[in-house]
Amino acid sequence: RRLAGTDPRFAEIPAFVRNAGTGQGAYVSMVEENELRANLTPYERGRIAVLAAGQGVFPSTEAAVDVLFAAASKAKRSKVRSFAMVHESLGDLLQHPVALSEKAGLKLASAIRSGAQAVLREALAGVGPLDAKAEWGILEKAMSDSSDASQSKSRGGRPTEVLRLPKRPLKGGGEVWAEVASGELRLKIKGRELTSADAEALVRQLCEQFE
Repeated sequence: RRLAGTDPRFAEIPAFVRNAGTGQGAYVSMVEENELRANLTPYERGRIAVLAAGQGVFPSTEAAVDVLFAAASKAKRSKVRSFAMVHESLGDLLQHPVALSEKAGLKLASAIRSGAQAVLREALAGVGPLDAKAEWGILEKAMSDSSDASQSKSRGGRPTEVLRLPKRPLKGGGEVWAEVASGELRLKIKGRELTSADAEALVRQLCEQFE
């Protein structure tokens, strides 16, 4: 619609209707070819699973991992899921995600599961250009600070358990997902452009829910 406003050629465009799941074979072939030719990094594997699920090719990221990496061992699929979580939680802020080693990515995933996502995002938000080493230094410090705070609160107890609720699709595109942790609820809306007025209206409705 935006293109059509400046160029009448885009008043009509070709559209191809596909049933849900029909693109799975194409994604599997793409992953297999890239694994052979480019040797995908751990982060790239997780990102592909998230993107495939986000485009509706698979019902969830977990299902995407199971199909796209069916030939991999159970342990390897578990690692792909961990990197998928890193991408979902921090992918929009990371400057050098592909540079993450397997060990680093798994450490990040563990920290996110323990409730450090907000701390990690705050540490990355607003920083200027970084090289991969400097970025990892910021992440390590944030994980350390989060761990210290968590231990202080729990006095050495178990880390905060984070429960991720099933994703809910939105009419007209996009989805909502939520995480519940001790004393907090995290909501995220993906695939939709929201104005500040929209966001304020949502916050107001949430506040009314608890009145």
